[in-house]
Amino acid sequence: MMKRPGSRALTLAILSIVALISISSASILIKATTSPPSIVSFWRLFISVLILLFYSIITNRLGLIARSMERNLLLTVLSGFFLAIHFYSWIWSLRLLPVIVSTTLVDLHPVFTGILSHAILKERLEKKQWVLIIISLSGGLLASYREPSSLAGEWVLGSILSIIGALAASGYFVIGRIVRKSAGLYEYVIPTYLWSSVFLAVISILEGRYNLLTTDLREFALFVAIAIGPMIGGHTVLNYMLRYVEAPIVSTIAVLEPVGAGILAYIFLGELVEPINILGISLAVSGIVILGITLLNRSQQA
Repeated sequence: MMKRPGSRALTLAILSIVALISISSASILIKATTSPPSIVSFWRLFISVLILLFYSIITNRLGLIARSMERNLLLTVLSGFFLAIHFYSWIWSLRLLPVIVSTTLVDLHPVFTGILSHAILKERLEKKQWVLIIISLSGGLLASYREPSSLAGEWVLGSILSIIGALAASGYFVIGRIVRKSAGLYEYVIPTYLWSSVFLAVISILEGRYNLLTTDLREFALFVAIAIGPMIGGHTVLNYMLRYVEAPIVSTIAVLEPVGAGILAYIFLGELVEPINILGISLAVSGIVILGITLLNRSQQA
């Protein structure tokens, strides 16, 4: 499907737009929920599993999925764990930070994905790419800056949670790159999302929240919207692309999320940040976008 350079670039562009539009709506939808992060994360993934399982049943893929779960058990469990930590920590950070700051920090994951791919997958980084990584991380520090105030503690905690989410996402993408070399999309994402749901259910129980069900129709409608849009249209599309391009490229596609999410947060939530935060966000986003372009060029030349 993406063997010829021209068709591969076009397909990548179309899929990138679909994924970007889908994930940009996530922060606003999550902000509208009132449930704890573990429950929001659980339903986001579990509803996605049900949708994908239904499609797999009608397309006779269950046998392939079962064999993949057995063959890649350890990797999908580990990937599901990373995905659970990613969503849990990031959604928690959204309760503490403005949308644009939280999404900028969590979207530093291409930086960490690049470093992990360099170390684990032997997808080597050049000197200019290391410079871009330093620029992006410096931008992240400025994006999270807040002058001392009564809310400074919340900003520090929220920033740490976002970075944890970014680190977890990088592990998730790198493992996905490994598994997707030999497994189809559904054979990878369904077991991963399912294991992630299990981990989030356990986290919820450990927090003392034994009832994952909600009788609030508005809240459940938001869970469904989050699952269909950001999860299916965003994460699942990104996982589809992992079979064809390097992990840092896939994780970089989502880097413009802070821009779209920030605009939506201003329109619907009235959120504003300081000029120094805008400077940091600009540095972080620009650094990762250029990093992604250099990786894409290298991938197409390979």
